[in-house]
Amino acid sequence: ASDGKTTLARDIAAYFQIPHIPEAARVYMEEHQLKDEELTDEDFLAFIRLQNEWTNAAHDSVIISDTDTITTLAYTISYANDPCIRAISFDSIEKIKREIQIFDWEKIYVLPPKNTYVDDGLRYMNQADLEVRNTNFSLLIQLLDSYGFHDKITYLSGNYWENFIAVKQYIQNIMSNEQ
Repeated sequence: ASDGKTTLARDIAAYFQIPHIPEAARVYMEEHQLKDEELTDEDFLAFIRLQNEWTNAAHDSVIISDTDTITTLAYTISYANDPCIRAISFDSIEKIKREIQIFDWEKIYVLPPKNTYVDDGLRYMNQADLEVRNTNFSLLIQLLDSYGFHDKITYLSGNYWENFIAVKQYIQNIMSNEQ
């Protein structure tokens, strides 16, 4: 969050005119006017189901997904470990794991945290500082590794334009190989 992931994903999808799958959690929370601190186990299950549904519905050979279900699992674990959030239980982690569909991603770009969250009124600011964000990022990388994606992870650490160019070049190579 707050490192330009959504902007980059939307812009790349628009540039290539290919499907963009938004972050289901964000859409769901905005539609239901929920803050992070108000989330329950059932909300996290809804995130997973919605993300699975949208990803399954994308039939194009190249799609851009803002996030995936493994990221949602990482947030579930992080929130379950946070003593200030009582509505997320450790039982929910197992429920979420059973709902996750593993998609055969060609490439997973990750943006390591560079700053604190932007306080947009929705984000849980108790997890906004860089130390907590780095801990959560490490958890995400461990989960991606455990699901077999180690060799598909690419770190983007440049500014927006450098990251855009890197992803653009990769997608151009994929699309030229498909023709």
